[in-house]
Amino acid sequence: MKIMGIGTEPEPDTETETIVRQPTFGLARGFTLLEVLVVVGIIAMLSSIAWPQWQRHVASSQQAVLVANIHSMSFFQESYKLRHGTYAVGLAGRDEISSTIGWVIESEDDTAYEVQEGDGSFYQVVAIDSDGVSVCLHMPSRQQC
Repeated sequence: MKIMGIGTEPEPDTETETIVRQPTFGLARGFTLLEVLVVVGIIAMLSSIAWPQWQRHVASSQQAVLVANIHSMSFFQESYKLRHGTYAVGLAGRDEISSTIGWVIESEDDTAYEVQEGDGSFYQVVAIDSDGVSVCLHMPSRQQC
């Protein structure tokens, strides 16, 4: 038996063993088609569970923004009530709301706001954003319509 150094290959003993080398073309280190399909299936299943949750989360965050904007509008409505004795009602659109009660929203989105009719002691605000998410609050009690 010979002692081998680093980097040397064993020499086959012709009487007892033969070293057979298989040619490798880089495929031995990859994944099989079945393994890839299993991983893709697992990812598809997880995404089918996560996608609706994500959509609900986005919609609830959009609703929270609309509610916060309506609450900021309520401060201007309270100021208007102190000056005029009743809330401003029947206002449609940002321009009319801004010119009547002075509420100006800073964002440049396409959200539509409407202060619906009431008897002056209460009012309802409907806000609909560009994605179709809507909020309706009965004010000043801040309850959903």
